[in-house]
Amino acid sequence: MDIIEWIGIIVLCYFGYLFIKECKVIIFGNPNVQQKYGKGCWALVTGATDGIGKGFCQEFSRQGVNVCIVARNKSKAENLIEELKKINGKPQYKIVIADFQNCLQESFFQKIYQEVKDLDIGLLVNNVGVLTVGEFHKTSDVDQQNQIIINCIPVVFMTKYILPLLKKRQRSGVINLSSLAGRFSNPYYQVYSATKAFNDYFTRSLQIEVENVDFLSLRPGFVQTAMVKNQTDLLTVSTQQCVTSALFQLGNKEATAGHIIHRIQTLIFTLVEGKLMDIISPIIAKQLYKQKH
Repeated sequence: MDIIEWIGIIVLCYFGYLFIKECKVIIFGNPNVQQKYGKGCWALVTGATDGIGKGFCQEFSRQGVNVCIVARNKSKAENLIEELKKINGKPQYKIVIADFQNCLQESFFQKIYQEVKDLDIGLLVNNVGVLTVGEFHKTSDVDQQNQIIINCIPVVFMTKYILPLLKKRQRSGVINLSSLAGRFSNPYYQVYSATKAFNDYFTRSLQIEVENVDFLSLRPGFVQTAMVKNQTDLLTVSTQQCVTSALFQLGNKEATAGHIIHRIQTLIFTLVEGKLMDIISPIIAKQLYKQKH
């Protein structure tokens, strides 16, 4: 065989592997949390009052799953519970007040654990996160510190403290929010991208290490949230589309972009990864930055 034939075989095997993974999701995928993790289980969601976190809470409520909301604003959390009760009044709802901006304080995560340790937690969703966009040298120290602290520390330590509860169960799950931005170099989003890459590698490493717990790194593109000013375009999906796609794939993949639009987008970017992507990515990022500033 010559080199061209070998390249063809490698490419064919790669796409065959992707096809098999998609077939597995189609055959075995199931978005029903209680069927996966047990009737009456709880879903614990951080950053639950807005965006993707709120979308998860709404979907859990529709499914009749008990929801534990971890949020910094008590009134927003209470308003969310009222919304959820209108969707479905049967599940139980609980609020834990915690401002992850202060998560480096002593006993911060222990206090959260004490409030949830008696719940039958079947699914943990580490969603909390913040975004700072701008020329790196012009961004504030506080904003950059908050990105590193809020985007990374809670993912690690919420997982660390809740994992013993999850491992006691026959089966349970963890969804950690990463991003398409964490897959490639992104000027103006430089620290945010780095934190999301951290979340991705952390999650996929635990998927290999821990048995009987389904870990999923959720790496979506743009989702209609306040973080992206609720923009709407062909590459932006709704929070419900993002959430239901993730739940469908949970347990069958270690990482996903979620919705099919974002999976195709990721595939295209992956195929041109390397020097070509290093050229394309800055162009896209600069255009996005100009649109929003």
